[in-house]
Parts: sequence; structure tokens; C-alpha cells
Amino acid sequence: MIQSLEKKCAILVKSKTYSFVVFVCCLLYIALALPNLEIYSIFKNIIIFGSIPYIYLLSKEGNKDILYLFIGCFTIQTLSWINSLYAIPNAATPYPDMKLLASLFLFFPMSFFIRKNNNKRIVLFSTFLISFLITVLVHDYNYNSLSAALNGVRVDFGLHNAQYTSMMAAVAAMVSSLLFFLIKGQKYESIIRVILGISFAFWMFILMASQSRQIWLSLTIVLLSLPVLSIKKIGRKNVLGLYLILLSLGFLITKTETFNDRMLDTKNSGDLVVAKRIIAGDWQSIPMTSFGIRFNSWQEAYSWIKENPILGTTKAGVKELILESKAFQSNPRTSGFGHLHNYYIETLVSFGIVGMIFLICFYFTIFKNAFSREKEPSYIFVFSFLILWLLINNFESYNSKYYGLYIFNLVLSCYYLPPEVGSKKGKKRQ
Repeated sequence: MIQSLEKKCAILVKSKTYSFVVFVCCLLYIALALPNLEIYSIFKNIIIFGSIPYIYLLSKEGNKDILYLFIGCFTIQTLSWINSLYAIPNAATPYPDMKLLASLFLFFPMSFFIRKNNNKRIVLFSTFLISFLITVLVHDYNYNSLSAALNGVRVDFGLHNAQYTSMMAAVAAMVSSLLFFLIKGQKYESIIRVILGISFAFWMFILMASQSRQIWLSLTIVLLSLPVLSIKKIGRKNVLGLYLILLSLGFLITKTETFNDRMLDTKNSGDLVVAKRIIAGDWQSIPMTSFGIRFNSWQEAYSWIKENPILGTTKAGVKELILESKAFQSNPRTSGFGHLHNYYIETLVSFGIVGMIFLICFYFTIFKNAFSREKEPSYIFVFSFLILWLLINNFESYNSKYYGLYIFNLVLSCYYLPPEVGSKKGKKRQ
């Protein structure tokens, strides 16, 4: 009976029709999840259930690193929940919530049906760009948001808040650049490249219009790393020239009205005062500005982490931390907050050192796989995305938020290569 089940699973895994149908569901998920249309969950579930035959075979053969990580995420969350029953009995949930870490793994079932196929990457990334564009245009139709953006108003185009809009725009600009090179040799290459050039310019405009300083800073670091990443392709002599171009573009951006208005807002909002007090070591009187909220939440988290350093106290601990904070509860603006604006600190509060070790192992395993068999420009894109993602999660918990998980799983699904299963070679290893 077991052999019969394995045979049926192997037939499904090798079926081109089955793979095509689930891949179409991947496209529909990417298209519908960004505007948050409820029907997207149907396709998400089809992807997950559609991967069960593959996961079953993977449990019997092949490299099981990803499965060990998946089991580890459930184990850690269970142990943290048990610890929360003793550490914060009044705030602990009645059962463990597995969603926080498990949500990081959606790329895995999606990757079964993409398998680093270049054409499928192009289609999936193009679907993302079109879906994002339609989302922006629909919001503009209802609220004239593009006109507002042209007039210097900070807009989010309905994506939770402007930080997420900036993050999406930055990734969309990077994807447009990637596709510019990936379509080499494709039919109508010249026309498509013109469209992608316009796409890149549009997303850079959205990035500026949504005015998120954390994304600007992180993307600047990514751009400054590009000449070094491209040194083999462009040669050492051209690195200096590329840096001069980037610095010139940066100088021009600093002269734009949007940039200067945002910097003036930084000064007027008190964030400059916050920076000066942090440097001076005056950490007890940090005002609740945009940056001040972040710094105060990190300070509050420090004492909480010391009390439960090994296993943490689950996501409930993060909410309880805010509720017990006099600094946050005394301010109407922050009293309802439920996160710490830093994914790594939230991980330490929720799952302790064990959770952080898991996260490091997760990143190392997944991105090591993503880099495998990749050449430029994909190698540079993956590396740039990794740098961007590691940086921006210091200022916002993108890895635990809807739109952050959407982008993370989109990119990783295109670059993670799952182990082969259902082959004769795999059966010999049993």
C-alpha cells in the first residue's frame, strides 16, 4: 500500500499537467494577494495542498534540510508557548500559534512548480509588477493619489502604510531591472526593454512618493554594493565610473523637493533631537517621534529579553511588553501598538536565543540554495535582495507582516531549488 502511494505521488510530481495547473494557481495567488482580494486564499491553499505529494516523497528520499527547518519552526513555537504559560500566564494564548514562523515557508511549495525555470520566473515577476501597477492605478482612480504624490504629499496607495509601499516599490524597481536582462533573446526584446525601463522609472517615483527613509537608506546601501558585486562583469576599471554615476544620481535626488521636504519633516518631527540624545547617551528622555518610537520599543524589549532569554514568550509577549510599558501606554499615539518595529528583536522576545539561531540557520540554508547555480544578473539580484531584506527588517517587522511575507515568498519561490524526488536515483538512496 505504501509503495502504491509512493508510485501515485511520483506520477503526480512528474506530471506536466499537474505542475502547470498548480503553477497557474501560483500566478493567481501573486496577482490577487497584493490587492488583498479574499479569493487569493483559495489559490494559496491549492498550492499548499498541491505540494503534499512532493513533500511526502521528500520525506522518503532526497535532501531533507528544508523539512528539518519546518519541523524546527513548529518545535520552537511550541516550546515558547509552553514557556509563556509560566512566564506570562495571564497573557498566554490557550494554544500555540504556529503561523508566525510557518508563514516564512510558503515559497517552498511554490518552488516545486517553478524550479528556477527562467521563463516561469519572468511570468511570475511580471504578474507581480502588473498586479502592483493595477493596485496603484485603482487607488489613484478612487483617491487621485498620483496627483497628490506629484504635489509632494506622502501616499501609501492603500498598502497598509507608506513603509510597505516603499518596500514594494523598491523590490518592483529591482525586479524591473532584473527582467531587463532576463528577457535577452526573447521575442520583441527591444520593445519589452523600453517598457521595463519605464517600469523602473515609475517604481522609483513611487518609492520617492511614499517617502520611507528606512527604505531609502537601505536601498542606497544596496546600490553602493552593486559595483563590487558586478566587478567580474564590468571590470575593476569601470567600478569607479559606476560609483561616480551612482553618486551623481544621489546628488540629484538630494536636490528634489520631495527629498528635502522629507528631511525637513525629519527635523521638525523631532527625529533629529532623538538622534542627538541617543549619541549623547540620554536614553531616558527619548520623545515618541517616528524614530523615537522604534528606539523606545527596543529599549523596552531589552529587559523583557533578559527575563526570558532562551525560549521567549511567543507573540503574546510582544503585545504584553507594550501593554506593560509606561512610556507607550502614557502616549495615545502608541498605546495600541502591538509590534516592536524590528523583526530580529521581536524574534528574541517571541522565541528567545533559540528562535534567533533558527532564523540564522533558516537564512543560511535558504539563501545558500538560492545562490546555487545562479549567474549574473540573477546572482546579483538575489544578493541585493538579501542585503535589502536584512536591513529593512531592522526598522519594521516585514517578515511577520502580510505584504512583507508576500514579497519574501515571491522572490524565494523563484530562486529556491527544491530537491529532486520520485526518480530512480532518489529511490536508490532510500
